[in-house]
Amino acid sequence: MNNFLNITELFRLAFDSLGKNRVRTVLSIVGIVIGISTLMLVLGISNAAEGTIKDQLASFGTDTVYVETKVPNASASASGAARGQGIQITTMKVADVNAAKKLPGVKDAYGTAIGQEKVIYRDNTKRGLVYGATAGFVRIDQTKIAEGRFFSQAEDDSIAKVAVIGPNVQTDLFGTEDPVGKYIRIRNVSFKVIGVTAKRGAALFANYDDNVYIPLKTQQKLLLGYDYLPYFVVQVQNADDMDEVASELTSLLRRQHNITSNDTKKDDFEVQTSQESLATIGVVFGAVSLLFGAIASISLIVGGVGVMNIMYVSVTERVREIGLRKAVGARRRDILLQFLLESLVITLLGGIIGIIVGTLLTTLISFGASFAGFALDMSLSPTGLLLGLGVTTFFGVVFGFGPARKAAGLQPIVALRSD
Repeated sequence: MNNFLNITELFRLAFDSLGKNRVRTVLSIVGIVIGISTLMLVLGISNAAEGTIKDQLASFGTDTVYVETKVPNASASASGAARGQGIQITTMKVADVNAAKKLPGVKDAYGTAIGQEKVIYRDNTKRGLVYGATAGFVRIDQTKIAEGRFFSQAEDDSIAKVAVIGPNVQTDLFGTEDPVGKYIRIRNVSFKVIGVTAKRGAALFANYDDNVYIPLKTQQKLLLGYDYLPYFVVQVQNADDMDEVASELTSLLRRQHNITSNDTKKDDFEVQTSQESLATIGVVFGAVSLLFGAIASISLIVGGVGVMNIMYVSVTERVREIGLRKAVGARRRDILLQFLLESLVITLLGGIIGIIVGTLLTTLISFGASFAGFALDMSLSPTGLLLGLGVTTFFGVVFGFGPARKAAGLQPIVALRSD
């Protein structure tokens, strides 16, 4: 009971001391608030981005295998950078997709080629992504058709000039007019609209509702002028057999591309299952969260240093008070605990306010993203909130210990003689 009363008294003394220097206390708290709210914001954005991408991949199905081109003898990152600089791998063809469909355990497959184009209807123009795809796209990608229909394999084989448009394309080009049966122009080629996809929304910086889908061979022959594919997708019959299908697919593509070596570095393609993609995303965003969390922690460290400096000033100003307390029986640990509690009160108040501010900011960003059509759930997890409080407590002890130790080490006679 006595210990409880002592701690209660020390808390009262801490609040009284901080109340006497309100401006200084507020400035100390602001530094912690900025650090914690920044940390909460970074964690919220990282978790939201990771969750959004994983949800989008899951929406394509958890029974898919992705095959994309790769620069031989290059790592995944180097290959991506090389392709970003304009290096094209032209060995992947529709024949690879058709051969993949014949593998045991494969249910379906589709190939695609993508280009950004202006889509025109009368005097209305909209820029968006034009997806050239084989007929299996609508089944594997889980794209829903709201009006009309999707194109058939026969239309792809015959290089038919037909198109399926997203709901935003419908609104921007046709308004309230029924688009099915009308003609749009892409690069001066007329396409008959045969369907409209159901509203799907956006993922990060891409909005599916802005897309236009046309047969793959039509895209290659009439718009792009090449016959190779950047990637294709395979759907397996049983998700439990996905690794086996991926292995068979790798062997098939090596035969198709005349690659005799079993060294994966020689491959001009990369095979990845949907589970592997999800695991890779988790690793990448874990590293990103750690990096940006470390960067955000710099502002928190700056705030903690500010608290420490102010506590040193407080010790200097209260030397006589410390001497008097020691003269009437206060022990070294009582003085140490008093100043540690003052530091903890500052950092905890800053942490609580910072968590509130961070939560409000993440809510506003989520609302703004939702208003703009992007699904970005930035709700903070209880783990993140506990982490924020834990960090502030840690910083309160670390940055408050030096000043508290200095105060506890003052000799009563020297302190009482101080001016």
